[in-house]
Amino acid sequence: MRIPASVPDSLITTCQAARLVLPGEVAFSHETAALLCDLPVPDCLAAAASSGLATRCG
Repeated sequence: MRIPASVPDSLITTCQAARLVLPGEVAFSHETAALLCDLPVPDCLAAAASSGLATRCG
């Protein structure tokens, strides 16, 4: 998938773009779902999501 450079880079934008190419039965889960629903997550996970990197806390 490609996202134009003029579109602000965010987790929501990335997930919306991914939904265009993923099968309908796929769902976002765990930390991604929590962040999309604006639920609290450890700071290290929120920072990783904003940078697009996978990480483990601790």
